[in-house]
Amino acid sequence: MKMPRAHAKQRHYRGLYIKYSTKLGNMQEQRKDDHQTLEKLFEGLSYERMSTYLQFSNNDKEKALKLYIHNTRISESFYTSLQGLEVLLRNSVHKAVSRKYGERWLFNTRFPFEYIQKKTLEDALAKAKVELTTSKLIAELNLGFWVSLFGRKYEEVWRHSLRSIFRQEVLTRKELHIELSRIRELRNRIAHHEPIFKRQLEEDHTAILKVIHMICPITGK
Repeated sequence: MKMPRAHAKQRHYRGLYIKYSTKLGNMQEQRKDDHQTLEKLFEGLSYERMSTYLQFSNNDKEKALKLYIHNTRISESFYTSLQGLEVLLRNSVHKAVSRKYGERWLFNTRFPFEYIQKKTLEDALAKAKVELTTSKLIAELNLGFWVSLFGRKYEEVWRHSLRSIFRQEVLTRKELHIELSRIRELRNRIAHHEPIFKRQLEEDHTAILKVIHMICPITGK
């Protein structure tokens, strides 16, 4: 026996309603899960750390998270060039200063270290569990230490030695210190997982490659 047409229609529409309601319920449940996931992510990363990303995303958490991931990927892209610069710089400085103050100039009391650099060296030596060789001590010192050696207090150190490192460009110690300080600031922000997406990133990249090229044109390529 066939179902009356009116009953058939009711059953058809009821089926569509159930199907739609189920789909809508799943979507709502998914949004709820997504919201909970975002909350957990923000709690883990901390709202304080994410505040800059939220500010630039009109407090849209999903957009802020995407911006955070974007910032992370940009930071990763700088790793190779920053690593190359840091290694080149410290090795070149060591080679240049060794000519006047000897291979163990980092241990040499005749070298005119400022207080902050002396403190950095003392801390590195105290932290080491074994006696450090010059090469191992060089590797322990961060980029900030090497950049600080181009500050104005070290003008006499570089008066006749600057060109032995930076042969490709005619820069004064002051100009070089400005360039290196910019790079150090970028490096520190990346190392501490801070936002860099607001910076002039193309200029930062150009500055890094410029200094690398001044030290070693082949590496700069």
